[in-house]
Amino acid sequence: MPSERAKADQFPKMIRRYSKGQAKPRNDKMKLLTQCLGVPITWLDYGEGEMTKNNDKLTPITEWDNGAPLDDDEAEIPFYKDIAFACGHGAVNDDVTHETRKLRMGKRTLSNLGVMSENAFAVTARDDSMTPYVQDGDTIYIDKGRKEIKDGRIFAIRFGELCLCKRLYRLPDGGVRIVSDNAAEFPEQVATKQQVIDGEFEVIGWVWSVSRLERW
Repeated sequence: MPSERAKADQFPKMIRRYSKGQAKPRNDKMKLLTQCLGVPITWLDYGEGEMTKNNDKLTPITEWDNGAPLDDDEAEIPFYKDIAFACGHGAVNDDVTHETRKLRMGKRTLSNLGVMSENAFAVTARDDSMTPYVQDGDTIYIDKGRKEIKDGRIFAIRFGELCLCKRLYRLPDGGVRIVSDNAAEFPEQVATKQQVIDGEFEVIGWVWSVSRLERW
C-alpha cells in the first residue's frame, strides 16, 4: 500500500483536474485533502462553515530543513535557485555559486517518468518567451540523462553563452530549430550543424516538469 506521503505526491495533477471540473475527489482522496490542507471536509465538499476555526493555527510555509531525514519513498534533487534558465532572449550565468538547496520528490514520481534521481535537478526559469507553459519565476525540473532531441519537447540548452529553455526540432542538415511558445514576440532561432559540431550548442537535459506558486 502506498504511504500517505506518496499519495500526496499526486496532488498537483489531481488538483488541476478538480479545479477544471474534469474530476471530483473520491471519499478517500477527500479525507487526505482535508488533512493536508487543514480544512473541514464540509467546507471543502460543500462550502459550508468556516475554512478554519482559528487562523492562528495555520501552519506557515518554511524552507525545508535539508538536515531532516528522508522518508523511504522520497528522493532529494539539487535546486540551483541562483541559476536562471531564460525563457526569453537568454540569461548569462556568470555568477553561479556552489550553494544548492534540495527539493524532495516522491520516488514513485521519478520512477514513473524513468528519471534517475542522480540525473535530476531543478532551476529557476526567467522571462516569458515560453508562456503560458513556462512563466517567469517557475521552477523547472531537468533530467540531464536525456539529451536526445525528440521534436517538440522542451529542453534546457546552452546556446553560445546563454542558458535557455526551449522547444527543439531536428533539421535534416544536422542543425536544430530553437522555438519559443510565445512565437509572436520571440522568433525562432537555428543552431547550425557547424555550431553543434563546434560545441556552441549543447542540450543540457529534458524538462520533465514545471511548477509554480501563485502570488496574490
